Amino acid sequence: MKKKAVVITVTLILVAAAAAVIFIFLRKNRTGTAGSDTQPVYVDTVKSLMGLDNGDLGLSQRFSGIVEPQKTVDIQNDSGRTVSEVYVSEEQAVKAGDPLFSYTTDDLTLQLSQQQLELDRLNNSITTQNQQIADLIKQAQNATGDTLLQYTIQIQQAQNDEKQSEYDAQAKQVEINKTNEQINNSIVTAPIDGTVTHVGNPEQPQTDSSTGQTEAFLTITASGDLRVKGYVNEQNISAIQPGQTVTILSRLDNGLSWTGTVDQVDTKNAESASQNTNYYGAQDNTDLNTTSRYPFYVTLESADGLMNGQHVLIQMDSGDLQLPHTDGVWLYEGYLMMDDQDPSTAYVYKAQKGKIVKQKVTLGEYDQDMGYYQITDGLTQDDAIAWPDETVQEGAPVQGLPADEGSGSQQP
Repeated sequence: MKKKAVVITVTLILVAAAAAVIFIFLRKNRTGTAGSDTQPVYVDTVKSLMGLDNGDLGLSQRFSGIVEPQKTVDIQNDSGRTVSEVYVSEEQAVKAGDPLFSYTTDDLTLQLSQQQLELDRLNNSITTQNQQIADLIKQAQNATGDTLLQYTIQIQQAQNDEKQSEYDAQAKQVEINKTNEQINNSIVTAPIDGTVTHVGNPEQPQTDSSTGQTEAFLTITASGDLRVKGYVNEQNISAIQPGQTVTILSRLDNGLSWTGTVDQVDTKNAESASQNTNYYGAQDNTDLNTTSRYPFYVTLESADGLMNGQHVLIQMDSGDLQLPHTDGVWLYEGYLMMDDQDPSTAYVYKAQKGKIVKQKVTLGEYDQDMGYYQITDGLTQDDAIAWPDETVQEGAPVQGLPADEGSGSQQP
């Protein structure tokens, strides 16, 4: 029973986290209504957040996902070199070996000439030093006493100098080989067949705001089959394993779905994911709100009807798990904005007549193991609410529900 309780706890947290990720992603990737700067806000029903949207059959774990090619190659340009010409443009099809861009070689050619001169000087110095050592050895043959000792010291010093010159010459030859390699590889070619999906500005590289990493100069998406990419955070990564069966759901048509299998959970390439709210919905810029997220990939049985770049939902199989709270309204604490003056009161962002309103709710019991509050007043299972991102504004238009839904119960 303890093991089952732990699994249920992890799964419930996954539901709340997945819903939050879906909301934040959609909010940031959609524009506002015409003539308005207010961005639409993604909402979901309380019943769905409780895992009761499938006829009370059990918990539904969902993650945001995006359809992508089976392979995507990012190509970085050498920051120490100057790009002279780019031969491709976005949406252009390329074959493996096709030229993508080239570097200027004028500076490298001059550098190579200087390196060759330095190597010639070192080789000449080695020749001179070897001759000097031979002369000293010859002179020392007839020397005795202190004179012989002086010759011995000079010979040892000359030999050390010659060894240093040989070392310097070898190092210089390595530099020359590297420069020659750069000149010979001044044209960068495509490593795979595919389509160029991104071409950056080599003089003004862009930085990914979520990861802090420099974006690739060029990106090529491979020709062929599609897969689905999702993310799981460091707290929940153990709940997703290769081989799990999942269902891919269309965001636009609830009747469309595809079957797939988790192929890989990439634990070697973590990304930083900063959350803008704490557990109680308040703004917080501390390190506690920065976690690592890991990409996972789903191989599809069939990709018919899916398009590259399409946003979907990834629904994990939940087995025979049943919800511990099915009566009334129980809500994950991350959706609540707590009232500092009254610990029994909180607020949520609710959809009402197609707009976002700040709804007062009354708190009942608290399930500390699950992190869920019972809502005794102010919210029903049929109401739709939004994750309390700090940029959500009252009056913002609602997304995520059909036009005839989301009116909700009346605000007290």
